[in-house]
Parts: sequence; structure tokens; C-alpha cells
Amino acid sequence: MTNNKIVLLTGSSRGLGRATAKNIAAFNEPITLLATSRKAENLNLKGTHKDTIIEYPQLDILDKASIDSLYNDIVKKYGRVDVLINNAGSTFEESDNSTFGPEAVKKTFDLNYYAVVNTIEKFIPIIPAGGRVVNLSSQASHQADFPNADLKARIFDNKLTIPQLNALAKEYESASNNTDGSDGWLKDGFYPAYGTSKAFVNFLTACEARAHPEIKFNALCPGTCATELASGLPEALKTKTADEGTRLILRLGFGDIDNVNGKFWAGRSTADTGPGHVIENWSGGEITWDYKNNEVPTALFTSSAK
Repeated sequence: MTNNKIVLLTGSSRGLGRATAKNIAAFNEPITLLATSRKAENLNLKGTHKDTIIEYPQLDILDKASIDSLYNDIVKKYGRVDVLINNAGSTFEESDNSTFGPEAVKKTFDLNYYAVVNTIEKFIPIIPAGGRVVNLSSQASHQADFPNADLKARIFDNKLTIPQLNALAKEYESASNNTDGSDGWLKDGFYPAYGTSKAFVNFLTACEARAHPEIKFNALCPGTCATELASGLPEALKTKTADEGTRLILRLGFGDIDNVNGKFWAGRSTADTGPGHVIENWSGGEITWDYKNNEVPTALFTSSAK
């Protein structure tokens, strides 16, 4: 076994994941970084500390067998994971809401929510007390304000369990068959399936923190970064580099978080590069947009998302 801090990062092959891997490798402390991706891509990173180890295991978080295989390998080789960063995620709808429906919701939730649940639940047994789990979320989750009173009461129940949350996710998938918003589910606006999936990541983070208070679980929005995931946004909104987007990820994984657990963090605007702060009432909250050179786009929505 090693004295290095064992860090497991998902989705490391591009965008924020790649930048996160690079910045963790630059730490001047002994780290064993497991920078995973579906194709086990070698990022050719060099650790700053002489004892840092960087590996590139294969992991497809959509495949439970792949999760199980990596878990078994880590147990045999290292016996634990000190920091788990659930970075992998994407969107499968156009930002102008033209493709919202059951197919987009299922694909989005499979990757952004269920895969995160499966990864966390598998690795929790080997995350020691004091370990950290960092979940990538988004301020797009603010749109999910759940105006239906019955739904709001159920989803904000402070005794909500993960099986109950999973059942609510299935309910949303069924509700996406129609555009009637009286049921309280988000079906329009800015990437509604994506925003709702990230709201579920926030709820999952709180559920896990209640169930495992010895581990620090936190979720975050990295801001609007110039990465492939932001391809559907107007250029004026891409106000942060990928490196700048990793700052809050690194704080929640390794920095001072004042013992906070189960919360959603973000900057004070989409371009804020500061240390971030906890947003208590994120559901239905306003998003403070920033623009390059104060060039406000004529439309927030485009039809070039991937």
C-alpha cells in the first residue's frame, strides 16, 4: 500500500476532466492519480512531486461491469480511494429546447445521474473517513424549481433516500412524454433535461452526505468554460478557460471547505474565478451571467449543442 493520496477522476480525456488531471498532477505532494476515460487515454502527464504516480485506467461509467472491474483493481492495488471526482457528463439535447423528450431525458440521466450514483455506491466502501467526493453539477440546475407542491415536498424531503430519488428520476422520464408543466417537472428553457439531471446530482450529494457523514460530499458548478460541452452556448458566454473552471473542483477535493458537507457550490457569476461559495437555495435561483467584452448575445439558446 502507498502513503500517496489516491485520487479517482472520471472523464479525464477532455475539457474540464483533462484540465483537472493536469492540475492535480502539478500538486507538490505525493498523489496517485487514476485519470480514467472510456478509452484509457494516456494524457502523458508528469507529476511535480517525485513520488506522484499517474495511471490511466479504462472506465466506462455507463457500464456497471466496467465500474466493478476498476473497483476490484483498485482494491487489490491500493485498498482505498481518498478523493473521488465525478466529472464525466454531457448533454443530449439542443439548448433551444427543440429536442427535449424521453430519449434525451433517458440518455442525459443515464450519464449525468445514474452513472454517478453507481460509481459512488460502488466506491463508498473503500473511501475512508475524511475522504471526499466531488460531483460536477451546474447552475443550470437553478431552473428546476419544482412548482408543483406535491412534487416539491417529495423531492425536498430532508429524509429522502437514494432509492426514492431514483424513483423520482424515473418519474421525470415518464413525465417527459408530454409538455404539460403542471406536474412540476422542467420541460422547457435552457437544456431542461441537463438542468434537471444536475439538480438530481445536487439532491444525490445531499442524500449521500446524510447517509455517510464521515465522508465529505459536495457538488459544484465550474462556470461557463470554453470546452466542448459548452459548444451550444454563444461565444460571449464562454468566459472561463478549462483551467479556471477547475479551481472550485480542486478546492472541494483538496482545499479548505470549512467542514461543509452535502452542499452545492458555485461562483458569484458564471465567470467568477474566485474560491466559490455555498448556494443554499439554488432551486429556482437566478443565474448571474457574464459576457466577454460585455457583448450580450442576441439569444441565449442556439441549436449547435452536441
